[in-house]
Amino acid sequence: MYKIVAVLCNPLYKHRKNAKEKSGDSFVEAQEQKSVTLNRSQLILCILLALLLIAGGIYLGIRFFGSHSSPSNDGNFVIYGGSEDQSTSTSSNDITFLGYPDHHIPAGQKEVSIPMINKEGNPSYFKFELVLEDTDEVLYTSDWVEPGQTISHQTLSRGLENGEYPAILRVSTVSFDENRTPMTGGNIKTLLIVE
Repeated sequence: MYKIVAVLCNPLYKHRKNAKEKSGDSFVEAQEQKSVTLNRSQLILCILLALLLIAGGIYLGIRFFGSHSSPSNDGNFVIYGGSEDQSTSTSSNDITFLGYPDHHIPAGQKEVSIPMINKEGNPSYFKFELVLEDTDEVLYTSDWVEPGQTISHQTLSRGLENGEYPAILRVSTVSFDENRTPMTGGNIKTLLIVE
């Protein structure tokens, strides 16, 4: 390992080759010998370079393949602001919205099960509206949901026929104070698959 790092870090390494030696009528080729000379500062520089490369690899690995504990914005989520004087930041200290995959619901049924979650630790109440994207028809509107609570069953305004329906889950948020100040909200695209 030392020799590999030394060769990589010191491009001015020295080569010595022994000449071919003649022994009677046969030739014996001597082994090629390589030697590398590094002083203390070059060795420290090489070690630091190697550590930097390792740290960079770890950083890139975590950045691109790391934990997915928070939802990613894959284009199915759009953030919109509350009142003009409110911050609409979505950093990890603010409101967390969860993504919603496709949902299979029974044809003609008003009673459906689509989990609508206000994640524990959010600083606001959530209100959910399930809206058909093509017609802007509101199928369901929830009451205000506290952090850590989930609405698991809904009664839609009408049953849907067989087919696929692009939908938007609109999320409105308000603060806990008595004024219920609007905060950051979002529109989450989903697909209702009715069978």
